[in-house]
Amino acid sequence: MIREYLFRGPRGDNCKLRMDLDLEFVCDRKLMEYLEAQVWPEPELINVMNHVLRPGDIFIDGGANIGFFSILASFIVGPAGRVEAYEPSSSSFEKLKKNVALNNKNIDILKRALLDDCHSSFIFLHKDDPGQNSLWEESDEKEPILTIGLDDTSAKHAKLIKLDIEGAEFRTLSGSVETLKCPFIVCELNLEAMERAGVSQAQLRGFMRDLGYETFLLPAEGMPMLVPPKTAILPRFVSANIMFSTIEAVQEVWRVVNI
Repeated sequence: MIREYLFRGPRGDNCKLRMDLDLEFVCDRKLMEYLEAQVWPEPELINVMNHVLRPGDIFIDGGANIGFFSILASFIVGPAGRVEAYEPSSSSFEKLKKNVALNNKNIDILKRALLDDCHSSFIFLHKDDPGQNSLWEESDEKEPILTIGLDDTSAKHAKLIKLDIEGAEFRTLSGSVETLKCPFIVCELNLEAMERAGVSQAQLRGFMRDLGYETFLLPAEGMPMLVPPKTAILPRFVSANIMFSTIEAVQEVWRVVNI
């Protein structure tokens, strides 16, 4: 069912968001509940998008699912900008393709999983929620997919990268050092998924720190909060979004602290 939502865009203009949402799908139902209540999902991510992205920028969406954040980013970067949306699973990709067609045209969609390089693999399908499909063996049902490394995307030109790829964030980032120049990278921190992937929070954050990135917690409003290196982040729920950036980049965007 195609639904329309009118909202005030990040630059104060009125925007119309059109989404093909089906109550039988968990991802669709969750998003519909937020939008019907006029509440943004993942407000901390939207806070970053609103502050960081500007018309003409490039946004990379790894794990785009059905496309909500890709479409929102497309409104922000405008016709002069570009969004690259990556989604490997067939069911989510078909909905992503339809939702993108209903909205802006400055979104390139690719049926690929962002990983460390280009090869063939499998994605294991979650029985209830396609948003929790994983590259790690968690179910009997699987689907063949193709992967792509950040080196083969526009990562080195991107202003913001979002990675929500169920524990594969470290593998994706560690395979892309040559072109990893993006000033703002938002990652899902899902400790259970990372454990299944054989990687720790310390490995991920330590690797990014070696590249010159600091770790920041993301509030729903206001400035990101710097996390000291030798501390651990314990999400209140299953996962939380964190940001890798530099102090210089953050203070360039968030110039005023409200307390």
